[in-house]
Amino acid sequence: MVFKSTHPSGGHDVSPGAHVVVVVVVVEAVVVVVLLVEELVEVLVVVVVVVVVEVVVVVQSWKQHEQDVETTPPIDLNIDSLCANSPQAKGRVERANGTLQDRLVKELRLRGLSTPAAAEPFLPVFMADYNRRFATPARVAYDAHRPLLPTEDLTEIFTFQELRRITAQLTVNYKRGLYVLEDSVENRRLRRTTALVSEAADGTVTIRGNGRVLAYRLHPRDHAQLVPGVVVEHKHLDGVFAWIAAQQHDRDAARLANPKVTLRAKKRLRAAASSADP
Repeated sequence: MVFKSTHPSGGHDVSPGAHVVVVVVVVEAVVVVVLLVEELVEVLVVVVVVVVVEVVVVVQSWKQHEQDVETTPPIDLNIDSLCANSPQAKGRVERANGTLQDRLVKELRLRGLSTPAAAEPFLPVFMADYNRRFATPARVAYDAHRPLLPTEDLTEIFTFQELRRITAQLTVNYKRGLYVLEDSVENRRLRRTTALVSEAADGTVTIRGNGRVLAYRLHPRDHAQLVPGVVVEHKHLDGVFAWIAAQQHDRDAARLANPKVTLRAKKRLRAAASSADP
């Protein structure tokens, strides 16, 4: 059977099979497009994941670099840190560390050296042997080391340094210790400013503000002790303590008169008041 066109302008006869072929071709094209879109989405997801990972690695490396620069004292000596960001550079570093961690430990074990004091004299011998085996001559023989300037104090530079804020009461908090600065006209000008706290390898703490060393008294919070004999020596504290005791007595009396306070709480208040009375 053949269908004829009823269009006024006339036309060619169209077989039903032609319509089926067109529909099949369109469906196949749609399927191909869908598959291509799915593959493109998968590729984009992989690319996005890789980019995000790279960005995270770069940000972490940059933060670590900033932390190293901020917390490393050699920055005062105009020494920059070069991070091993590439796999090749990281491999060289790890190979050297692996050699030192393995070879040095075995050399110490063979010689029976088990303490830092006993191993220290052997280190120059090990360094000379290690450099003889693995050292690579520099491409440029120029020595770029510079002499130490008179203003560069290595005992001050090679310390753990942190910034701390000086409170209005001339105190500095550092490692659970309360450092009370000397009350002077110069130190009062440093209130609410930033001080540099330096801790040496032996634990000595130095506080600097405005370019000078600040005298202080240390009050450890973990070992705080109250010596009443020393406190009462102050001529104004006796009256203050009497006023505090009177205020506490009035508060206890008000709580005892309050009907909402339980009998157990009133009993504790009376026991505390009786034990506090001489």
